[in-house]
Amino acid sequence: MRFKTHYENASKDKGFTLVELVVVLAIFIIVIDVAVTIFISMISHQKRILEEQEFINQASYAMEYMSKSLRVAAKDNDGICLQGYPGYIYLLPAARYNAQDGFYEGVKFLTEDGACKEFFLDSSGLLKEARNQDTPQNILSGKFTVKEARFIANGDKTLNGASGIGSIQPRLTILLKIETNIGQTLQEKIIQTTISDINLNL
Repeated sequence: MRFKTHYENASKDKGFTLVELVVVLAIFIIVIDVAVTIFISMISHQKRILEEQEFINQASYAMEYMSKSLRVAAKDNDGICLQGYPGYIYLLPAARYNAQDGFYEGVKFLTEDGACKEFFLDSSGLLKEARNQDTPQNILSGKFTVKEARFIANGDKTLNGASGIGSIQPRLTILLKIETNIGQTLQEKIIQTTISDINLNL
């Protein structure tokens, strides 16, 4: 009778079988795949958050910028800036009237330092500012498209402006519908505010 030596037993137990290697490799691939999927999902989520934050920052800036100027608009006593409407504070120009939607897409006013300024939506979907005869400048970044811009005087969309005459305090409502690409999907967001002229009619 022959007894197996310790060396012979050890040599048979040494190493892994092919099946064991395949199973370990499959588990490893699954773990890596799950980890990569979670990582990509986190990166995409972070990107969406940053894009959303950029939109909020840009939209808030645009509204605050326009509101600040419109609050301190001066009465155009001689009507030179506001095209023959003496006593008006806000004029919604006929050239900015969108007959299809029934809303004005721009507002013209006299600034406190005597400049003639206009905020308006141009034909390419950009929100712009024009001061006197200067070249119009963008208010929002070009990566955002403004689908609609509505300027409404004294809560009545049929009015072409608001005057500083009478007991009604001049006010202007601004509504913007902005298209933005967040998370590789186009989204439309609406922001709105109402501004009252700071120079109260008493």
